[in-house]
Amino acid sequence: LQELSLDAALALSENRGGFLDLKGLTKLSDKAAIAITKYKGLYLYLGGVTSMSDELAEALAMYQGTMIELSDLVDLSESAAEKFCKIHAFVVLPSLKSITVPVAESLSKLTDRVDLGLESMSEDVAAALAKKKGQHLCKPLI
Repeated sequence: LQELSLDAALALSENRGGFLDLKGLTKLSDKAAIAITKYKGLYLYLGGVTSMSDELAEALAMYQGTMIELSDLVDLSESAAEKFCKIHAFVVLPSLKSITVPVAESLSKLTDRVDLGLESMSEDVAAALAKKKGQHLCKPLI
């Protein structure tokens, strides 16, 4: 499955299974992504999302599962990060290779574990991430 229509996303969001794996998506509109965040299962794997609008960040922050992976997210704006950091789930962002200090500050507010694909970071980003309380921050094993 490489593309997901809004109707298909709405139908899948009604699924009550444990896992919804859509990592193979190469295209996912904001509307379809927002619809899929209503999924009530434990683990949500989304591909096709390469950047996060503020609207999508707010919708994702409402996800109530245990883990969410945005496998293709490569760009996270400061405003979207601030909205997204309200999510209460284990967050996996393996394609996010670099972040700004404000994004790091937002991510440090996540209440659960977060795995990032950072390839390098400045001292300021490291200091902001070091403020994360509770669960640890680490690079995912791929």
